[in-house]
Amino acid sequence: VLARGGAGARVWISGRDLGQDAAPGLAALRERWGDQVALVPLDATDPVAVEDAARRVADESGGALDALICTIGVLHRDGRQPEKRLRDFDPEWAIESFRVNAVAPMLLARAAIEHDLFDREQWTVIANLSAKIGSVSDNRLGSWYSYRASKAAQNQLNRCIAIELARMRRKTMCVGLHPGTVDTQLSQPFSKNVSYEVFTVEKASEQLLNVLAGLDPATHNGKLLSYSGDVIDP
Repeated sequence: VLARGGAGARVWISGRDLGQDAAPGLAALRERWGDQVALVPLDATDPVAVEDAARRVADESGGALDALICTIGVLHRDGRQPEKRLRDFDPEWAIESFRVNAVAPMLLARAAIEHDLFDREQWTVIANLSAKIGSVSDNRLGSWYSYRASKAAQNQLNRCIAIELARMRRKTMCVGLHPGTVDTQLSQPFSKNVSYEVFTVEKASEQLLNVLAGLDPATHNGKLLSYSGDVIDP
């Protein structure tokens, strides 16, 4: 999701499959907001496709974006599940987890900066959906090797991006966002009979947007932030 606020606000929504079956809510958004919502078909793991999408958004936005929000992620797919034991570790699945959870957000961030998509007159943000499970210091349960490691890598990469952009004197922050457990296809197989709240997509979105609205470049740049606004230790 790339967003331009203020007068003439517009949102560009990208995804591998933007059809009615895969993303039924998009039709309602387009019906309500018309041309203020633009759809950009995109496989974010494909460097060429990412560059092409960035060029399109640059042309249509005039380089005045407020935010790039990356929600891409994989935990399970095609019968592959997070590893419970070391013997379950699959190197091919680990590589795929890194490609989706860590590399794809980097490709999007690189393209956004290289194509100068952000408004240079005000603070803007690259916000990558991460997970508390990627915190090394918080890991008390083990398991889920590939997902934990790929999210930890993403958190490190977010920090690197933040440092580089600060050196460039660019007014663009980079943060990771922990949404909690949300009622989506990613979490549904693991969120039954849990003792904590499972957020609806609407509530999770509202909470994360509130976090973004309260960002302080001096204290939050390069950090992993919970849906509560608290900083999560790496």
